[in-house]
Amino acid sequence: MATTRVRYYQAETDDFTFSAAQNTQLPPDYSWRAKPAVPTRIVRTLARTIGGWYCRLVLHQRVVGAAKLHALPTGAFVYANHTQPVGDAFTPLVAGRGRKVRVMAAPANRGVPVIGPVLEYGGGLLVPSSLHQLGRFERAVRSAVAAGALVTVYPEAHVWPYATLIRHFVRGSMHYPVATGSPVYTATRTYQRRAGRKKPAQTVYIDGPFWPDTTVSKKEAQRELTLQVRATMQWRAAQSNNCQYYEYRQRDAQN
Repeated sequence: MATTRVRYYQAETDDFTFSAAQNTQLPPDYSWRAKPAVPTRIVRTLARTIGGWYCRLVLHQRVVGAAKLHALPTGAFVYANHTQPVGDAFTPLVAGRGRKVRVMAAPANRGVPVIGPVLEYGGGLLVPSSLHQLGRFERAVRSAVAAGALVTVYPEAHVWPYATLIRHFVRGSMHYPVATGSPVYTATRTYQRRAGRKKPAQTVYIDGPFWPDTTVSKKEAQRELTLQVRATMQWRAAQSNNCQYYEYRQRDAQN
């Protein structure tokens, strides 16, 4: 693999992208109620259109296996690796086509220029800032899935631009598929060489479905689902990455 630069990290929770709103918190009375229908429809249509062109012309991205998501008769969760600050906001909309799409996102994303102010209208599902908000958030997630939405989750939590490794998932990231008995799909973003170009092309592979095991405890079902989903993403990454724009090395391991 050709490497252009190396980035060192201490832990997989390190941040490599920052914004002025990095420490943004949701207000205590924040509501996850659905936004008005007309502006929501306008924003999502614009986001799909702009996002489609951005993914195609800027990221040189294609999606393989998206038909699996289009044919679903129910809602589902889509787990993806987190390696594009802007692309990860648009790709779920592009891959989902006409499906309802919700994307779990940190409150800091509200401070992203252009995208931030309309994030919630475009399908952004902001994660809670405090424990007392968890109940309202869970009801919003359950409602979205029950309405047939594809809920995208970035279980690595932090954006590592162009990373080709699959990091460990945040603890509890499989709570909602197990709690709702919903199918899970993976969306693994991979990177390929482009002749004469430093930045690679990108291919997102959709795999699944994977189902929670209802014969074991919820905790064990979450553990099994985490192992299965992460193993699938690691396999896709190993099979399909042939270019490293950034190489990530753990600092303690450099010697």
